[in-house]
Amino acid sequence: MKIKKRYYVACVLMCVVALLLSVATFYTEMGLARYSKLNTVVSKTWIETSASDVDTRINTDFFVTQAYSIKDDKAANANFQSYFDYIGTQTVARGKYVAYDTDVYSDDIVFNQEVKLGDRISVYYKPDNPRMVYCYTSYTQYIIILAAIIVITIVMIFVCRILNNSLKNNTFSDASVTIMDIPIVVFIAGVILAFFAGMLIGNIQVDASWTAISQGIAEMYANHELSI
Repeated sequence: MKIKKRYYVACVLMCVVALLLSVATFYTEMGLARYSKLNTVVSKTWIETSASDVDTRINTDFFVTQAYSIKDDKAANANFQSYFDYIGTQTVARGKYVAYDTDVYSDDIVFNQEVKLGDRISVYYKPDNPRMVYCYTSYTQYIIILAAIIVITIVMIFVCRILNNSLKNNTFSDASVTIMDIPIVVFIAGVILAFFAGMLIGNIQVDASWTAISQGIAEMYANHELSI
């Protein structure tokens, strides 16, 4: 039986939606992978430089007393922003936290998010050197967006199934493959491939950026431009 024009239109529209959701999944997962990787890198760097076991980290609240965009600092911009342009907003914060019942002031803590004066942020410090701190960057917004994309994808697949069943009533048998099976495959394959591609590229970008920074520091040290 001849397929009606509306089914061709529905197939094309569903495929377009599937491709858009795949692109959204790719960029969302890439952002999530970047933030997650940066958190891991920062955490490992802190542990290595402090020679501290994970169990000895103490959690406390960091109170922001000054915050400015890293783009406003030319020196910081030259040394940092060029490597992590893809992350988004970086904020340099200064403030204080309590360690051993004493106020400890810290300068130039970089957050991969917007931070404002008066914010209170959870950080970790090394007990025998309370000035050595680091924090985990929040990437909750990426998880929310990714969850929304998955829900929308599932809903669209159900819509395709409904249209598919309607179309099968006009074909030779209930078991036949119809044109509406195409967007279902695009939805499932596109989102899954985009998810893992975004994860891979996000991790590669952070690794490449961190390697470039490490090499830059090594060169500056070799040229006596930096002392440790």
